[in-house]
Amino acid sequence: MTTLTQRHLQARTPRLGLFARLIAADRTFRQRRTMHRLTDAQLRDIGLTRAQIAADTAQPVWDSPRHWRA
Repeated sequence: MTTLTQRHLQARTPRLGLFARLIAADRTFRQRRTMHRLTDAQLRDIGLTRAQIAADTAQPVWDSPRHWRA
């Protein structure tokens, strides 16, 4: 029974290959760089502060929210 459950979970867990991971890391880097370049007025429009952007851009490129990795 345990083996069947493990197989089921493995089938549902997406595994990214190296190329896909590199693309995701590049996408994350570009998104963070774009957010860093926004003006204070633009940040106010989307409800973010400069401090939130600085904290996010300080994270490593491979550490991104799961919903960004689509």
